[in-house]
Amino acid sequence: MDDYVLWLADFDANTEIDMPAFSAQSGNPYTLKMTVAGDTTVAVPAGEFDAYRVEVNSAQGSATVYARKTAPHIVLRQEPAGQPIVIELKEIR
Repeated sequence: MDDYVLWLADFDANTEIDMPAFSAQSGNPYTLKMTVAGDTTVAVPAGEFDAYRVEVNSAQGSATVYARKTAPHIVLRQEPAGQPIVIELKEIR
């Protein structure tokens, strides 16, 4: 669900989105928070893109997400906080 919010949101600098959600693990409600923390250029295997840096806080933890500036705001890179992994977009078809 949060990917769809990212894709369709009307982003601008300092945009904050609070969305009611449910934890898939516990079934408890929580508030998903997304905050645009700036913009940058991101290079991933799919290419180089102008992107928004979005700080995401959910029931599963926090992450920094880089979303393409051009709508739909496809997620280009995800960096889960405290994890030694980075998830990057390989290609766009």
